[in-house]
Amino acid sequence: MVLLVGALPPGTALHRPPLWSSGLSTGLLIVAFTVIIYALMHLRSSLSIIPEVRRLVIGGPYRLVRHPLYAAEILAAFAFVLVNPTVSTVLVLAAFVAVQLLRARYEERLLAVAYPLYVEYARRTRRVVPFIW
Repeated sequence: MVLLVGALPPGTALHRPPLWSSGLSTGLLIVAFTVIIYALMHLRSSLSIIPEVRRLVIGGPYRLVRHPLYAAEILAAFAFVLVNPTVSTVLVLAAFVAVQLLRARYEERLLAVAYPLYVEYARRTRRVVPFIW
């Protein structure tokens, strides 16, 4: 989905973002890709495109949120839309966020069945945004 946003034809901007927004966008992208690399280092062979149960990972970035990869991908997509605010990019971002949240819930159901410890972990750990949600 993130690649799709970048492949969309240029459209009419919803507004002209101020110059500082490109710096903010770059900073958000750096944070997002750092989190992605950190999460992948903890997942290792447990990474899969389709949610499936391989092993329970609750260390590293997974101590703060249950889905750091999804959160970082959403942050990266948001950073792109921040400097490319067209109707199509905003709509694709909204669809992307919805799909990621659906994937997260599906994955959580699988993990709760396979690992009873996951229910307690989910109770004390936020889903996507540390300390908030």
